[in-house]
Amino acid sequence: MNQAVPAGAVKAAAELLSRRTGLVFPEPRRRALADGMGKALGRAGDVDAYLTRLATEAALFDELVAEVTVGETYFFREPEQVATIRNRVLPDLGRHVGGRPLRIWSAGCASGEEPYTLAILALEAGLADRVHILATDLSRAALAGAQRARYTRWSLRATPAEACARYFRQSQAEFELVPAVRELVEFGYHNLAADAYPSLCNGIWGIDLILCRNVLIYLDPATIARVARQLLATLTPGGWLVLGASDPPLADFASGGSGCRPGGPAGTGSTAGPGGGSAGVPAR
Repeated sequence: MNQAVPAGAVKAAAELLSRRTGLVFPEPRRRALADGMGKALGRAGDVDAYLTRLATEAALFDELVAEVTVGETYFFREPEQVATIRNRVLPDLGRHVGGRPLRIWSAGCASGEEPYTLAILALEAGLADRVHILATDLSRAALAGAQRARYTRWSLRATPAEACARYFRQSQAEFELVPAVRELVEFGYHNLAADAYPSLCNGIWGIDLILCRNVLIYLDPATIARVARQLLATLTPGGWLVLGASDPPLADFASGGSGCRPGGPAGTGSTAGPGGGSAGVPAR
């Protein structure tokens, strides 16, 4: 049973997480934060001691981040975007980048379904020998799950039957990705709100295709503006930035993104979110 957490302690934890990650905590998410703290306090006991440790111990901080950043994700999510990436974005980039490797970044990859979907699309496009997919997230627990590459049938609910048969091997109730898909993706920890990018040091630079879907909605406006500028700066000329259906238009937050608009293509080098969502941003 979770321990009850005083409102003041929840507020203090929310402020700490916001400072370090840019996450915001409206009432529904504050309840999730309280639940996550309650689980930890069931083991730690004292609230004041827990808050002190939360500020100084990375493992405890990561554990709470994992509790409040669990998101809905699955393979081939947002099929209109997947189709656009398959039919327009990858062919365009394949021609545009010439002989160099094609660089893709899944920013906020959660448990890995998104970058592995991109890997499948790259395989089907014949780009396996010239693509590098970087997948990053704020939650180390999510990254560990992604690297295991084992999923339930629920994560495959939008996956075409042919892709299921070709790229997954069933073991009891789990489906494991084949090595040909797994080897195309490199996972790493990255905090969009605090860590440097573009940067040669962490490999996040010169990216041809960035997916940052349904991440910005969890951030405060100042952090969104900063992240937007950095994402745009990380793209190559002619690169593509793909946002989620729920994300705010980057034109509201960053100069250089004036071509983006909801509900339709932003122009050459962009892709639209489905259902009236945010469009991608042209980088040409």
